[in-house]
Formats: sequence, structure tokens, C-alpha cells
Amino acid sequence: MENNLTLKIENVQTRILSASLPMNVEPSNPWIAPIFRLLMLFTVAFCGLASSDKALGQEPQRSARPRPDAFERPFLIEFYGPINGTRLRYLRSRIEVAKRQQADLVIVEFDSPGGGLEESYAIAELLRDLDWAYTVALCDRQALSGAALACMGCDELLVGPNARVGDIGVIRPDFAEFAFRFAPAKIISDVVAFGRAMAQSKGRSPDLVEAMIDQNVVVYTRNEGEGNNREFRTVRVGDANDLDETWVMIPESGPERFLELTGERNVELGLASRVVASRAELEQYLNYRPNQLITQRFRTTDSLAAFFGHPLMVGLLIVVGTLALYFELSSPGIGIGGIIACICAGLFFWSSIMGGTAGVLEVLLFIGGVGCLLLEIFVIPGWGISGIVGILMILSSAILAGQNFVWPRTPTEMNQFLTTLSTVFGSVLLVMVGAIFITRRVGRIPVLNQIVLAPPTTEASSATKDSGNGKASSGGHPVVSVGDWGEAVTVLRPAGRARFARKFVDVVSDGDFIEPGTQVRVLQINGGLVTVTQALQEDA
Repeated sequence: MENNLTLKIENVQTRILSASLPMNVEPSNPWIAPIFRLLMLFTVAFCGLASSDKALGQEPQRSARPRPDAFERPFLIEFYGPINGTRLRYLRSRIEVAKRQQADLVIVEFDSPGGGLEESYAIAELLRDLDWAYTVALCDRQALSGAALACMGCDELLVGPNARVGDIGVIRPDFAEFAFRFAPAKIISDVVAFGRAMAQSKGRSPDLVEAMIDQNVVVYTRNEGEGNNREFRTVRVGDANDLDETWVMIPESGPERFLELTGERNVELGLASRVVASRAELEQYLNYRPNQLITQRFRTTDSLAAFFGHPLMVGLLIVVGTLALYFELSSPGIGIGGIIACICAGLFFWSSIMGGTAGVLEVLLFIGGVGCLLLEIFVIPGWGISGIVGILMILSSAILAGQNFVWPRTPTEMNQFLTTLSTVFGSVLLVMVGAIFITRRVGRIPVLNQIVLAPPTTEASSATKDSGNGKASSGGHPVVSVGDWGEAVTVLRPAGRARFARKFVDVVSDGDFIEPGTQVRVLQINGGLVTVTQALQEDA
């Protein structure tokens, strides 16, 4: 299995970006494989995959299907601009919305010059595997490069009179000369295989798609039988001598050219089904009423969700939120640490839900994990099963929220899984370093030392005594007063709970950890913060 995983990771590394985006680089260390297996085995066992939208199952059926006579719940998604991670998250989230509204027709209106190859793969697979609605790619202006590849994943392609579809040439940046070069044959072969399989899955000619990807391929055609039944054949440049006179080269194809078809030519060659010049023609052809169509557009909130959903921002949210929670637990009370932790958690799950990679399951896992940790800290003494389960639940929640699957089954999913895993565990390492720093230095940081209470001095403690009867001043607390004795009911690390005359009070120790059952004495009261110290026998 490790060898198979290594081959998959190496295959992912061969994927590059098209258009003008930089090349992705992902780790391929085979020693990570045991960690992958252990972590995902826990996730499968714990999350109940049979009831999740991300459940494992058979590969979706991938074949052309007939178009229904009419549609009751049409859904149109406008996909304008370059293909990148932001647009991918946007499309994925809108498809989830369409699924929740039980749409039976999903129209994706493309006007895109292309973009990232990995994102184009993901969009094409997302549309190809959508089995609960009929999918239509609508191109009124342009669907070039990765956008043309994405269109091949839809059940049907409709074009405008002046639409341009094709030119899927793959390029990569040359940082040495600050220029872009055509991708090597190794990558072209992979893209050709993907494009041909995508075209065949929806009943289109794979030869046309290959000619769009490989500039060294020329496509020929001839009529076969009655009507406009065409047969296609691709040949390498200069190898057409074995074709008879019935084969005619498609004019748009040629040496050192990427096939690009415009308008009616898409229909003539069978790549598209129909030319539609207006929305009225679209409504008439697909047979739905205009007041039934739900339209989704890219909004500012999608840009914000994509910004906070970027792996670097996700890692930053995890680190800042976790350290803020650690600081809050070290200095109990509803303070700045708790507020920052809640904001980071909210932004993390909001961006994941907007991106279509998180749902109720991930939120419940996170809440349950935090609850187990709090139970371990404040109720159950010692470091036991509750804390371990809480940490595993939080890690599973963070990993699942970064992807729309559980187990990676394709190179694209493996790439996304590696990114999510490296982000989460890299953040965990930074949190450990930050926690050590806070523990050792928090009292000496110029800003933080003003909001962290230092242990009271002998003079300060004596100053709270009442001059009349020697009774300690209560400081306004309704239950205890300075000098009262009680018993720790949870471990104080340093925060916890203590019992004073059958009443439980949230307290914090003066610096040392105090085990449950230990006698404690109230040392200082500052508002609602009760500071205690371990009571010595001679104090009695």
C-alpha cells in the first residue's frame, strides 16, 4: 500500500497549472503513509460514514444520459472569470445549495479563459459525478483552456453564436527566464488521458478533445452512414498517409495548433447540442418556466470565504484560536482569549461551509471535542480518555472541514488531502511551540503582564484584613471571603473548582497545580476571580 500511495503522490506532483497561475508543489514523503492510514481509520470508525454526505461508496456512474422532457426546479450558476481555488469553492458551495433545494437541472454558465489545471480537474469531476440532477454547460462567450475541460463534465453543452470553446494547451512557468513554456510530454499525456475519458463519459468525441490539448495532433473526420453521423480520427503531425480520400482534416485543426471551435461549428462536430442566442431560447429548449429559474452569482462574501479558506489562513486561524483558548484557560473568565478563540472558530467553519467542504457533522465534531477537553480540564481529574477523544474529534473536524470527501480516491483528492493534512498538523506543531512560549514568557510580555494576575504579596494579603476583628474582606464575592477554607474538587491547572461549605466556586491557584481533595484557602478576590493557595497544616 505504501508503494501505491507513493505513486499517487508522485502523480500529483506532475500536475501543474495552466493559464497564468504558478505551479503547485506538494510533499511526497512516503514515511507519512502510516500516519495517513491511522488517522483516516479513526475518522472512518468515529464519524459514521454511512450517514454522512461524504460517505464512502462506489464510483458514480459515468455515462451519457438522455435529457428529460421538462424540468421543475432549474438552477443556474454563473461562473465568470479565471479558474482558481476561489471559483472552485464557489461552484462547490452553489452545487450544495442546489442539492438542498432538490434541483433537477443545474446550468453552469461559463465565461472563463481557463486557469489552474488541478482546479479544472476538480470542476470537471464535480460536474461529471453529479447524479441527482441533469447538468448543462452554457457558453455564450468563451470557455477556453481549463473551462473547456470543465464543460466536458456536463451532460450537455450549449453555446452562443459567437462562443469559443477549446484551446486546452497546458503551460507552466519558467522561473529562470520569467516566461511560460509548454508542458512536457509527461504532463500532456496525463491531461490527454483525462480529457478523453471525460469526453467519453458524456458521449462526446475524445479525438476532438485530444486535439484541443495536444498541438502535435491533427484530427480528421468523415461522414459515416446517413445524416450527420461523423467519425473522427486523430493522427500525429505528418502521419496521415495511411488515411484514404474519405477522411478530411478539420480546418480548425492543424500542425502546432490547439483545436478551438466557434459557434455553430461546435454543433456541427457534435461537441455541443445546440446554439442558443438568448435566455428565451434556453428556456424553450430546456422546457422550464422562467419564474422557476434560480440564479446564483459570485459575491463579495465568496471572496472573503475563499480568503479565510486558503490553507495559510486556515493554519493561522487554527494557531491563533488554539493559543487564545489556551491563554483563556490559563486565566479563566470571559476575556480576550475566549473572544478571539470564538472568532477564529467561527471564521474557520463559516469559510468551510461557504466553500462546500463542511456541514453539520464537522461542527458537531468540533463542539463535542471542545466539550470533552473542558470536561477533562474542569470535571474529570487527570489526563484520560476524555481528553484524548476530544483532541481526536477536533483534529477530525479540522481535516474533514478542509475537504469534501473522507478517503481520497483520485489524484486530485489526494492533492487536496495532503494540503489539508499538512496544514492541520503544521498548525498543531506551531501551537505546541506557542503554548510553551506563553507558559514561560506570558508574565514578562509588556502588554500581557498587565492583564495576568500575579500572586499577591504578603503586604497585599495583610491589607485586606479588617482592622476591627481580623476577618478578611470578602471583596464583594457572594459566596467566599479572603481567608475561607475549602476543598479542591478538580485539579487546579491553575483553573478549576473548589467547594466551600457545600457551594462550588470557580477558582484559580496562585501558580502551583493542586490535586483534587486538597485543602485550599482563599488568598485574594478580584471581582469574580477567586485566587486560592494550598493550605498548610500549620495554617490550621
